Amino acid sequence: MPIYDYACTACDYAEEKTVKFEDRDKDQCCSECGETSLYQFPMGAAKGYMPFESYYDESLNMDIHGIRHKQHVMKALNVIESGDKVGGARNYDEKASMRIEPNSKLSGRTLETHRREQEKRQEDADNFHVSTVDKKGKSKDAVKASNLPDL
Repeated sequence: MPIYDYACTACDYAEEKTVKFEDRDKDQCCSECGETSLYQFPMGAAKGYMPFESYYDESLNMDIHGIRHKQHVMKALNVIESGDKVGGARNYDEKASMRIEPNSKLSGRTLETHRREQEKRQEDADNFHVSTVDKKGKSKDAVKASNLPDL
């Protein structure tokens, strides 16, 4: 049996129910409050089903798993999208002698990976030490690079 969306008229609780095709327009009982739930036409069907295939985004240097995920990553990295949002900013002209083919392999790189690497780079920069070495090869006068005076 197919699954249909129903919304309660009293508490606005929305749920999916498995109902026979013939019975989909009949009122159902809300599982939250017990009042009447009405059949809702799925908005995904009205907008058209748009499947999303994960891909590696070279400009963001990480894998993208959905449109909302890409928006979240771009907001976290404080970047905006530029170029043609419909056709993309790539050279996919079939007549061109040289074409840029999209990278279809995922890298396994996530936003969390990017943040960890950024924190590690900052930590390394903060803990970087500069020292002088005497003729015997021993280090002396070690100073944190962040404590050095600006020139």
